[in-house]
Parts: sequence; structure tokens; C-alpha cells
Amino acid sequence: IAAALTAQGVSYRIVSSAAAFASEQRCSAYNTYWISGGAAKLSAEQVKELREAVRRGDGLITDGVHDSRNLLLHPVAGVKQIGKLPGQNYAAQVAPGNAFPAGALATLGQPTRFELTSGQALAQYTGGHPAIVVNRYGEGTSVLLAFDYAAMVQAGPTAATVQGLLDADLELTANTRTQWTGGDIARITTEVTNRAAQAVDIEVRAQLPQGITLVDSLPPATQVSATASGTQVSWRSTLAADATLGLSLRVRMANGAVGTLDIPVTAYSVSGTATQQQRSVTHTL
Repeated sequence: IAAALTAQGVSYRIVSSAAAFASEQRCSAYNTYWISGGAAKLSAEQVKELREAVRRGDGLITDGVHDSRNLLLHPVAGVKQIGKLPGQNYAAQVAPGNAFPAGALATLGQPTRFELTSGQALAQYTGGHPAIVVNRYGEGTSVLLAFDYAAMVQAGPTAATVQGLLDADLELTANTRTQWTGGDIARITTEVTNRAAQAVDIEVRAQLPQGITLVDSLPPATQVSATASGTQVSWRSTLAADATLGLSLRVRMANGAVGTLDIPVTAYSVSGTATQQQRSVTHTL
């Protein structure tokens, strides 16, 4: 699981106890939560906290649901559990036109049988039983996988199918808040592609305004420096022809701050000590 998440370039922490989960959730360092095997080990109060975090705009991924002990999370997932399908390792059909790779999907484990309440099925088993369900809950989003996705990850963490599913999970559950308050953490991702026929040296700069602090970045920033308008985070790299560099950073709103975030990101070509601007985009959160 760690290998699969690392390949996605995200910051994460894997825990196996309710106490550790509660500690990490309350530290405000994460805005997407993945619960594998149901929430049987979480107390009713912890599940309530998790529901409210999603309602405020965080994301929730659940997979490998073993029984109905995580009933309290069903409203977030937009489903009602009605048993299990017989047998194991079903093939699901992913509908085209959504974030998940379309076509046949070979799953592992015994699928849980769900009935949709407010959720939308993006993949189904034979008979119309939901295999992947996405649901909007307040300001946040839940993705439920009715199979043992953790087993699929462990069997092949870098397999295209596994990475495609995980990429879609993270895309759909990305924090979608339109208003941010003090202490909130947002994740910003961007890509830079070299369209030239030869390798080029590049520098990418993200300008964080006053009141926004850097939590971490992937890959680690080459330099972080204070500016008159806030903080500048920069990366330097050499990109081969047609290569793409993915960049990710997490930022925290200052206490007392309320509003939206505008983060300009600019790419430069580098020649010796000189830089030339190539493109600039502004991420508005």
C-alpha cells in the first residue's frame, strides 16, 4: 500500500489502530481518509468526527467492507448494505466517461452487496450490483469500492489497473471546499511537460501568499524562501524530451483566515544563471 501511495506522489500515513487514526485525523494534516475493511475498530464518536470532516469538504475512500458494522458510514457512502454476493473475485464493468479507467475490472475478495441511496454507481457487477460508488456528502466526496482493493494493491502496487483506480480515487476525493478557514490544509498538484526534442533544465516556482504556510512538497522543494508577498517554493530539474514532472504541495491557512486560495505557479527554462518564463497558471482553491 505504501508503494502504491508513494507512486502517486502523495503524503500519507498508514495506521492500524483506532487511537492512531484519531490522532492523525485530529492533527489536521490530511484531507482524504482511506478505511480498508470497514470501520469496525472506530468508535461511534470517531465515525461521527469522520462524517463531519467529509461534510466540511474532506474525502473518504472505503474498500473491503466485511459486514454491516460500519453502518454509520453508509450515509457518507450513499448506500445501504443488503448482504454479500456469493463467491469471490468478480469481474466488474466500469462505465465510460468517469474518472475510473473504463472496461472490465478484475476484482479480489467477496463483494459486498449494496443498494444505492444517494450514491452513483460508476462500475457494476453482473446483475447491476454496484462495484464502485461515488457520493457527494455535504462539501466532500466518498468513494466506496465493494471489493478488496487493499488485496489488489498488495498483489501489484504498481500495476496499471491498481494505479488507475487509486488515481481516480484520489482525484474524486480531493478536497473541494470553496471556502477555507484557519488551520485547513489544501493539496495543490501541477505538471510540467517538456515538448522540446531535447532535454531542458527547468525551474518551477509556486508563490504562497501571506497567511499561507508550506506543510510539505513532493518531490521535496529545491528551495523555500520568504518574499515580500509571502513564501516562494521552487523546484529545479532536468526534463528529458517529452518527459513530464509532477509536483505536489500541501499548504495550511493561517489561524483566523477565511476565504479562497490563489496560488500562482510559473515554469521557467534555465540556461546557466538565466531563467526565461515559459508558462504560468494560477490554482484557485
